[in-house]
Amino acid sequence: EIPLSYEVINPPINIEITNKEENLIFKTPTNFNIVASKEYYNDGFTYQIKQMPANAGLISVNGIEYAGGILPLADPNNSQITFLPTLEGNISLELIIRDKVAGESKQNLNFEVTNPDIKVDLTDREPDIIVQSPSSFNFTVDKLKYSGKFYYQIKQEPANAGTIKVNNNLYTGNKLLVSDPNSNLVTFTATQTGAVTLYLTITDEWGKTITKLINYSVSNSD
Repeated sequence: EIPLSYEVINPPINIEITNKEENLIFKTPTNFNIVASKEYYNDGFTYQIKQMPANAGLISVNGIEYAGGILPLADPNNSQITFLPTLEGNISLELIIRDKVAGESKQNLNFEVTNPDIKVDLTDREPDIIVQSPSSFNFTVDKLKYSGKFYYQIKQEPANAGTIKVNNNLYTGNKLLVSDPNSNLVTFTATQTGAVTLYLTITDEWGKTITKLINYSVSNSD
């Protein structure tokens, strides 16, 4: 009788990631693809995705929302993962692939998420104006990869230094919707002389704010 000796190995699970972006925009989805394979194995895989920090975004796999836990990987040859970040800063996804013979492979996916600044342009502004004489300027608002709403508010220093109209409507100081990001006519009529500053504050639905100062020197007419 001759004893037979075998060396049994459990090959590693291979994970291939394609189409991954590293720099992401806040609340803007990104897609990447994964392929899971293992030599001499064709009995299916499971996947699990962990977020660091926790609840950093929304995940879907092959169009189905992923709420956590260990689930079957329906298509190991090409599965699409969609990630929509809801936090700024450094975010990592830990992808864990397992098989049915105690194999496990992990891969960390790192992202840098930014919330772009709001861009406000002022045109046709006159720094030197005459008391009781209307003066107008226009402002436009833009933001990279953003399709949400903008809001504006205008404050005066000193208070009640004049009257303001926005798009020919009397403005009373409240926070209002920017109806057209491409054109907003502000008309200021000073009721006192001296230095006057308007503070134009623009906010968006992603928590960003920018304030522009419009400085006037108000004098009496000749």
